Amino acid sequence: MINDLQCWLVLMALLWFSLGCFIIWALGFTEFSYLGRHGLRNLYNWFSWAYQGKWKNKNYTSPKITNKLFLQPLKDALGQNQNSKMLDLACGTGRISLMVLQQDWFKGQIKALDFSEGMLSQFKKSLQKLSSEKQIEIIQKDLAIWAKEETTEKFEAITLMEAGEFLPDFIQVVKRAALSLKTNGLFLLTKPPEYMAWLYLGRKQTNKQITELLKECGFDKIQINNWTSRYEVIWAWKA
Repeated sequence: MINDLQCWLVLMALLWFSLGCFIIWALGFTEFSYLGRHGLRNLYNWFSWAYQGKWKNKNYTSPKITNKLFLQPLKDALGQNQNSKMLDLACGTGRISLMVLQQDWFKGQIKALDFSEGMLSQFKKSLQKLSSEKQIEIIQKDLAIWAKEETTEKFEAITLMEAGEFLPDFIQVVKRAALSLKTNGLFLLTKPPEYMAWLYLGRKQTNKQITELLKECGFDKIQINNWTSRYEVIWAWKA
């Protein structure tokens, strides 16, 4: 027969197992984003130096993949208009902005926003290697604040890379992005694949949910593209 001590040990084992599963879930998939913005910002500040390593993955370095999924649609939106403007939301270490700045066809301006000083520090170090610093403005700002601001500034393209699922105010950010885009402007964002969307409760990350949200915000041409095992790429064009 099982005595009280054995029951207690089994319960403690289950408790520690559950706690371990929660930590793996929170860190590996949601990056502690459900535990508050302060903790998430600190996480990015502490590990910003290691974040650059992910850009060595073939899904990020392959010219064929990056051109098809990112550069070609952005070129269609921005063209060679010297007055074109792109907004890079949750820019992190600046991968998408740096890619665009290195294209001969891009003559416009970029505004890049992120709330992590550590990430932006890495971004600025990479930017020093280019000769296009005058084409970009880097701003430290939380998207929760940006989403509530009023402005008349309009952009030809807005990007939100690998961040939407970590934003408690994702819906408000999408609505504000729609208001900040010009007609026929491109909203290029990423989302977790369908089999992972359930992890991000309340943030509308399934294909159906995000498509409906984009349509409600005024986007008419919406395309979801496969990319990595963790992300899909969405092109949404403002009607």
